[in-house]
Amino acid sequence: MRRTLVWFLFGLLGCGPQGTVGLKNVRATSALAEQISPFGQGQPPTVSLAVNTTSDNLDLCPIIGNNGAADVDGDPIGLVVSGSATVVRTPGLSACYAITFFAKQLKGQFIDDAAAGKHLAVTAHMSDDTDSWSMTTAAPFDPRQVGLVAPASGMIHAGDTISLSYQPATDAISVEDVSFVPTDLNPNVLKVSGSQVTVTIDKQIQLVAPAGLSPGSTTIAISLTASPQVLTCVGPTACSANVDLGTFNVPVVVK
Repeated sequence: MRRTLVWFLFGLLGCGPQGTVGLKNVRATSALAEQISPFGQGQPPTVSLAVNTTSDNLDLCPIIGNNGAADVDGDPIGLVVSGSATVVRTPGLSACYAITFFAKQLKGQFIDDAAAGKHLAVTAHMSDDTDSWSMTTAAPFDPRQVGLVAPASGMIHAGDTISLSYQPATDAISVEDVSFVPTDLNPNVLKVSGSQVTVTIDKQIQLVAPAGLSPGSTTIAISLTASPQVLTCVGPTACSANVDLGTFNVPVVVK
């Protein structure tokens, strides 16, 4: 499974279509966000760092100031979009281009440290000639894992309470849906909506096995989103982080 980490620093680096006022001048309407993508097989995650305005005033689309730069714990990432004036996305609906920095592959030591289970906090920086912003997140590059807790035997019946673990526990998680997929190509796939799933304070995911499951080997396919904990946010009005996790597969046997 591949994971992508994305930091979002929402805010303005500049002011208006012609402006390059910079970070220092737009602090009051700023927010920072980060997005993380899953690790590929033997590949480090891609990283995107984006900035946009939290204001409804579309005259304040972001434009990066002079000498704009960004890095993740000292590992530089390149500028992809420098921002622009308002662009019409669809008829009657306008938005701003975000300032975006992107790295296809990071080579920092924190990648190896995360794979070794060291759970390091990581800091992303963004700056121009007027100011510098940063945000630190907990364990953003750690491998995300889901495993079966109960029933410990891996044997389930309709009506059983199923408990799954999630790591790292510092993430905030939300379950989108859960599918029970027979591995013998039986088309009887059953879904449980996220509203029927409970996430406990210690990050256990709990649900009830639905009626109508086909006996035999089955995969519990769970789709969820995760937000690494933001430890510090310096400069922007707000910071957030998200991990694009895709689907986790947990094997069980239906009796």
